[in-house]
Amino acid sequence: MLALVGLAQQPPNGGLYRVSKTVRVGGAGTFDTAFADIIARRLYIPRKNPGRITVFNLDTLEPAGEIPDAAANGVVVDPKSGHGFASSKPVVMWAPSR
Repeated sequence: MLALVGLAQQPPNGGLYRVSKTVRVGGAGTFDTAFADIIARRLYIPRKNPGRITVFNLDTLEPAGEIPDAAANGVVVDPKSGHGFASSKPVVMWAPSR
């Protein structure tokens, strides 16, 4: 019975996911949690020291802009209001361009 449990936990060959593209998001500052806004097709990467949020096009991973003065660990975009929020101190709110 234990052998069957071990077999059930093995990942399938080939996996469900594959890497389709990678890009360098270098520059000064550390980062924590990225957020993908699937409605506006933007990828937000909050950075600290200096604080900013780097924004990328979710489809191409090309740079799409930057939100300055926001040293955050995470970000989220509310799909109903369209506003973005950063977990910074003080909290930063922005209206993403669609």
